Order: sequence, then C-alpha cells, then structure tokens
Amino acid sequence: MAIHNGDIAELHFQYLAEKEGFIIAVPHSAESYDFIIDTGEKLLRVQVKSSAVVDSQNPNSFRINTSKGASNKTKYTKAQVDVFAVYLHPLDMWYFFPFEDVGTTSSLRIYPFSKKDKHYAYRYNWDIFTNCA
Repeated sequence: MAIHNGDIAELHFQYLAEKEGFIIAVPHSAESYDFIIDTGEKLLRVQVKSSAVVDSQNPNSFRINTSKGASNKTKYTKAQVDVFAVYLHPLDMWYFFPFEDVGTTSSLRIYPFSKKDKHYAYRYNWDIFTNCA
C-alpha cells in the first residue's frame, strides 16, 4: 500500500507540531480541516496542503492548491479553516498561513529560493499558532 504525499505531509506536521509543544487533535469524521491545534488559549483548525514537484511553468516555484476537491475546486471558508500548513516535500520546508491571507485564492505560488518572495515571512512561522485570532 502506497502512502500518498498528502498523508506524509499530515504525519510530518503532526510530529513537528507536537515537538513544538502543541496539543493536536485529529477529527474522526470528514471535516474541512486535518487537525485541531490546542494552543492552551484557543483551538485552531489546520488544513495541511503540500506539493512534491516544482511548478512546470516556473521551475523556481511551487504551486499549492488551497481549495478542496480534485475536479470541483471549492474554496475553504473562515468557518472551516483558521490556518493553512503548506509543506514542500523536496525541500522539507513548511509555511504557515492564516486563513485571511489565502482564503480568497484557490492557489498559492511560493518561491522558496528567494528572500524577496512575498510568502517568505510565513516560512517556519510557528508563532502563527499563538498569534492567530
């Protein structure tokens, strides 16, 4: 049985979040989020997204789908997700985005090799879980 990249990203996120000291809950039903993070002050719904390949249109970037569904791309709502955790498999790199910063888009383009990337501030930004409203 093959493990899919999304499953690997979820397991990796769970491990790292627990290592960071967060309490993790996993829903037992089909929800729009993959995890609940208990910060001690609030509960945050986390949707894990990942990419295993660079974008074919721009080899210096990764395109991340931030909507749900394979063919019918439905955008998440603020009532469903608080934080997007994005994993770039080839680089073993994480980005954490509050819903407000990506909720209106169906995808993100991340340029991990550039400090000028507008998403650079989200790289390994574990503080988002304690600062997210």
